[in-house]
Amino acid sequence: MSAAHWLVPPRPAPMGSRPPPGVPMPGHTLDPLRCPACGVAPATVHRSVPTPRPAPLLPARPAPVTRPAPAPTVDEEPARKSLYDSVRPSDATVTRVRELGTRLGWPGAARELQVGVEPLRRISDGRGVRRETLQRVAKGLDRLRQRVPAKPADPVDPVPDATREATVTACAHHGRAAFARLAGVAPEVVDRVIAGLAVRSRSAERLRLALMHVPTSPSSLSRRDMILLAAADCALGRGSLDAVIAESDLIVRVWQLYPEAFSLRGHPHPDSNRVRAKLHGVEGVIARGWLRKPSDGAALSLCLTPEGIARITARMEIAA
Repeated sequence: MSAAHWLVPPRPAPMGSRPPPGVPMPGHTLDPLRCPACGVAPATVHRSVPTPRPAPLLPARPAPVTRPAPAPTVDEEPARKSLYDSVRPSDATVTRVRELGTRLGWPGAARELQVGVEPLRRISDGRGVRRETLQRVAKGLDRLRQRVPAKPADPVDPVPDATREATVTACAHHGRAAFARLAGVAPEVVDRVIAGLAVRSRSAERLRLALMHVPTSPSSLSRRDMILLAAADCALGRGSLDAVIAESDLIVRVWQLYPEAFSLRGHPHPDSNRVRAKLHGVEGVIARGWLRKPSDGAALSLCLTPEGIARITARMEIAA
């Protein structure tokens, strides 16, 4: 064992003669059995490490080729344009759409016809819309016409000369607007009667009924007759003399026709006690058989009896 393989350092020696303890000489190791400089180290076994082959390079993917869309042929061009061209509505459709929009409002009319509000406004202005929209509007209008049958027109009757003269006298006494409001008709109806033109049968009946108490003073009529005339006026407002009327409507109508006889003292309001006293009293209108309760038993409802209608008809003949 040489000095290069000291396992236990010797005693210190003068500086520079030997290497420091525990440090091998250049080329030697601390393990003498495996020191390559002494020739006792085992032969090194060289193992070959396989080197992985590089992956083969794939060819680049070609870029997709964008082909332009084929141009439409001459035969396809008019068919494609017809889907989007606007079609103008007819005058009848414009008129019906305007009436529907006025009656229901544009949102309500759009819901009924199942279209948008903007196309409906375009149709009302006479502008063009899509063909499908116009067809849907036409179907909706036909559906509404089938749902709501046309109301038959009231017959028109000529006005007798006596009725025309009495109307002129009443307008001179009360004024045209006040008499029309009292009779429950439009002022234009009064103008037609004064001019001798024909009016509807319902308006003529209202005028004849109003003329029974307008030319005469309220004191010349009994309060029972006043209530009977007011009941006939309310029934005519519902279509015929046989119609069922509410007692509250009768009280208000009696006060409107005869405020001097059925008003609260010192107040411009109806006095229901005065009306009910002559209506349900022992000698009232119901006791005399001029008014009765309806057959269906509705509470606070009345209707004219044949005796009451006969009495009113007799007074109409006298007034005419």
